[in-house]
Amino acid sequence: MNVFRVSSTAPIIIFYGQGKSTLRTALMEYVKNVDITLICFSIDTYMWQWLESHSTKTVASLVVQPGSDFRNIIDCSHKYNNVYSVLVRCTQDQILTLQRFVRSYARVDGIFDSDQRLLVKLFIDLTLISEELGDEQREDAKNEFAAQKHYDRALKFCALVKKM
Repeated sequence: MNVFRVSSTAPIIIFYGQGKSTLRTALMEYVKNVDITLICFSIDTYMWQWLESHSTKTVASLVVQPGSDFRNIIDCSHKYNNVYSVLVRCTQDQILTLQRFVRSYARVDGIFDSDQRLLVKLFIDLTLISEELGDEQREDAKNEFAAQKHYDRALKFCALVKKM
């Protein structure tokens, strides 16, 4: 397990897949300057243990990469209420099969055949989540400083999408 940028107020992304991959490398590169927590797993048992032991933490997105047992990961991930969405990276020839399979899984938010398309979707989602968190801090907690921190994160994600 690798953890990058642990922050108690930052959104959490879990990456599940091989130790060395273009998607994992891109995720680590792009998010190093953004206030989020990225946790990388290559063994599913460890990921399930982490999710169970951190059931009060919301996982903004579980990113699943090619080469993994998609069906098992997608099926098991829906047992955890703290996982907000699942994004799947697969090969071109796997897309139709996976699209049929995930129809009954509401948390699967996208199936992608390229790293770039998956990352754009992820960063747009994280922008919206950050704005929501900022709005909550401003409206409910009356904490302008915390709200601004979330809005700044949202702007960084917007810049990443433009960069891509």
